[in-house]
Amino acid sequence: ECILQRCTLQRQPRMSPAAFMYLLETLAMERPKRIVLPEGDDPRIIKAAVVCHQRNIAKCTVLGDPSEVRRLAEVQDLILPDDLEILNPDKDLRLQYADAMVELRKHKGLSKPMALAQLEDVSVLGTMM
Repeated sequence: ECILQRCTLQRQPRMSPAAFMYLLETLAMERPKRIVLPEGDDPRIIKAAVVCHQRNIAKCTVLGDPSEVRRLAEVQDLILPDDLEILNPDKDLRLQYADAMVELRKHKGLSKPMALAQLEDVSVLGTMM
């Protein structure tokens, strides 16, 4: 009986990594989303943002000092698209998300100064965006 059950079990065909990547890209192009990339000082992140933009995979926002992001792109011979959003994660940007973070975490006793301190971490800021 166990053997009969295994024989009738339908298995999904396996997919190569390249085929899986193609499937993900195709699905992403059908429904473009915004992706916030918080490590704007990492050359790999800048390259990924350019590739995502060129292939219409996602609309990327890079968090980092705009002049540093441009310098890193130039070092890699990358051309940053004009409509690639590069935001400096300064205090003004953090202030925009502090109230929303306090509201989300008020049940844990989060205050606005605590939220601002946590938002200094660009990964937290990117998540809130």
